[in-house]
Order: sequence, then structure tokens, then C-alpha cells
Amino acid sequence: MARDRAWEHTSVLRQIYVAEEGEDWQRSLADVLDTYARKSLRANTGIDDLPKEDMEKRGPARLDGEAERRPADRACRTLSARRREGRRGTRGAGVATESSERRGAVQRGFVQRGFVQGPHGNIEYMEGGAGAGPALILLHSAPSSCALFEEAIPLLADDIHVIAMSQPGFGESDPPPQAYTTVHEYARAVTWLLDGLGIERASVLGAHTSSLTALEVAAGWPERVERLVLEECFNWSRPGRLEALERRHGFEEQPDGSHLLAMWERAHGRTLRNTSEPAEVARLTRRGFLDTVRAERPGPDGISGQNASTLALSRYPLWERAPLVQAPTLVVHGASSELGRAHERLLEAIPDARGIRPATSHQWTWRVAPELWAAELRAFLAEPLPR
Repeated sequence: MARDRAWEHTSVLRQIYVAEEGEDWQRSLADVLDTYARKSLRANTGIDDLPKEDMEKRGPARLDGEAERRPADRACRTLSARRREGRRGTRGAGVATESSERRGAVQRGFVQRGFVQGPHGNIEYMEGGAGAGPALILLHSAPSSCALFEEAIPLLADDIHVIAMSQPGFGESDPPPQAYTTVHEYARAVTWLLDGLGIERASVLGAHTSSLTALEVAAGWPERVERLVLEECFNWSRPGRLEALERRHGFEEQPDGSHLLAMWERAHGRTLRNTSEPAEVARLTRRGFLDTVRAERPGPDGISGQNASTLALSRYPLWERAPLVQAPTLVVHGASSELGRAHERLLEAIPDARGIRPATSHQWTWRVAPELWAAELRAFLAEPLPR
């Protein structure tokens, strides 16, 4: 447990993985764990014995003589303060318009990374696209993060303001003080991101498990959602489906660290569904592994983001909430997806919905056919809104 605390406090995850692309992945993971152990133990004198509050008083830890920088807290407060100043007098039903500051700051076709400070901590996001274009929020599947869409954002950023968010407890977004127990709470965090970015209305896309979060944003805050896209949406509240989710995503920490190898193997397997090019497999496996470790880190109450999300999904009353969606909705399931059995019922339950079933060998993701994904989204977002 001492090593776990050192790893958490020094953010070693972001620095230790330096394996060359194309290396044998099992040997690479062994190198990762060995490097982690050595750097964690020498990061700071006595770090293994210090509680988190004492670490915060001491300031940033140092790795090999270089300060570990995490500017999120300071930057978020500063940015949030500037945004609040720019929005004074505009709050009512919501923020009136996207600020000119945002439009000037967002560069066309360039993916930027930042944080919004919400009531429950920092919310990580990536964005790209012209600030004057319509906003589109992308919500990742578990256990990934906003980095899932890093290469997808430029596909749309010529004329759409694309923002990918890491949900609370995933990626670099802070876990909430108390673990969320409902999808509604995760959806509320999306509205906090919109508030922090000065965006009144946006279209929302939810991928896989986050499709329920996207649907709940549209059902619970219809005035904030212009259009809705649900990719691989499924009802996880049936008996036995909680166990299915836990088998897909759950890991139990082991004293010998063998759970980390299991995380790597699962990340590697997920990557192979979408690409076979060696360098890309290596890069995406590393990313998936790190995202999984972050999703499994305990929050302040000891519950990980992944475990909290799994439980919330298993409790979500999809068929009660779907009829409350007012936004035009695009429902997408891969032609061979086992989750596609929910496709027709979703089209019946959501008042203004249409669906597509693109050809796949498994579930649909943007990586299956990037250009098709971008073209279908552009076409859907460009359709006239009902009056």
C-alpha cells in the first residue's frame, strides 16, 4: 500500500512508461513495474509514510531532480475566475452565449487540453475547432478518458467546436468527494463543464457506457442539449448485467501487482479490435492501460471511478428516461454488435430518433471507420432543427 500511495502522490503514471514501440508487451510491462518501483521509492524522502494532506503541504514531489508539475488547481481557478467575470449578468436559464474569449482561444484544427473547476473538483477536457461553430460534447466509454477522442477531434474541428470530457473519476478528472451512485450525477457534471466553458447549448455524443450519461443529460436538462448521439446504447439494469459489467471492467487489486498485468492484457485485447499496425497497437495499449489504472484509483471515500460508474449504470432506468428526451437523436449500433438488440426499442422509446447500423465485426467505435463516423455526424448535426 505504501508504494500505491507514492505512485498516486507523485503522478508517476504519466512519466514512467518509456518502452519502445514494437517491444514485446509482456517484457515492456515488467519494465514499467520495475521503473515504477524504483522511482516511487526514491521520489521523496519519507514519501511512503506521509498521508496525502502532509504531501500537499510539502508541495510537489521531485522525480530525478525535476519537479512534477500539476498546474490544474491554480490554472482552473484562474480560468474559472476569468470566465465568471466574462459572464456576469448573463446567467438566467443558462449562459447566454459562448464568450468571445473562448472563440479567440480555440484554434482551428488544434487539440488543446484543459480543466474546468466544478463543484466536485477539476474536470479534464480536450477541445478543437472554431469557437464560432456549434459545440459538440464527446463522452468516452469506461474505463477510458477524453484521450479516447484525441485523434477524432481534428476530423470535425474545421467547422465544429468539439470538446471531449473525462468524466469524474476517469482520466485526470478528480473523483468526487463521495462516489456517485446515479447516472444523473454523472450527467450533472456535463452541465458543469458547459457552464465552465461558457456554453449554453451543445450537442452531446455518448459512446458505449457513456451513452446513458448522454441520454440523461438530454432527459434531465433538455434546454442544454441541441442534438443527441447514442453509440452502442444498452440497458444495463436487467438482472445479471451488473455482473457482466464487472467481468468486463472490474479488477481486484493484488499484493503482487498481478492485477496490473490483467489490465495490460485487457487494454491490449481492446486495441486489437481496432488496429493491427504494431506501432499503433503499442501506443493505444499504453494509453488504455494508463486510463484503466486511473479509473481504478480509489476516490476520497475509497471507491474507484470505475466501480462507482458500473453500479450507477446497473441502476439506470433507461426505458423510463428515454421518452423524456426532446432533442433529435441518432442511435448507432454496429451491424454485428451484441448490444444492437436494444436498437429498435430505443428508436421506439425516444420521440425524435433515427438509427444507423454501420458494418462492423463487433461494436461500433469511431476508430472502425473514422471518415464514415465524421461524415455521419456532420450530416446529422447539419439537419434543420424541428420548429
